Amino acid sequence: MGFKVEWELDSEVVDEREYLGTIRLSSERGVIAEDNVYLDSWFCALIEASSSDLPEISVDIPEESHRLKVCRRVDGSIEIRFGRQSAFAQALPEFREAVLLAVRQFIDTAAAETTRPTLLAKLRQVLTRL
Repeated sequence: MGFKVEWELDSEVVDEREYLGTIRLSSERGVIAEDNVYLDSWFCALIEASSSDLPEISVDIPEESHRLKVCRRVDGSIEIRFGRQSAFAQALPEFREAVLLAVRQFIDTAAAETTRPTLLAKLRQVLTRL
């Protein structure tokens, strides 16, 4: 089992303009699982973190009280932390690929039901630069 980014939109939509749901970052070495989150904000933070070549980056997720922290370890693995939770990817390419796959799936799903085309355009634009 490699590193995965999984997500699910909430079935009860409170506001069509918001993408509330559950996100799960997992590997055999740990899990980060959060419910009732703004998936678009999480994906923006994950894109920023996975695009960085810095040894350590801390990214703000506007609606959250914790920052997403990503650290490259001496062995080349990537540690992803949020609050007291952590998950690991074997290397930066594995982390990036999992994030990009999840973002593409999110865009495809959200595009079918969005009232926020500006957000999706922003995510698509970021994807083209990666």
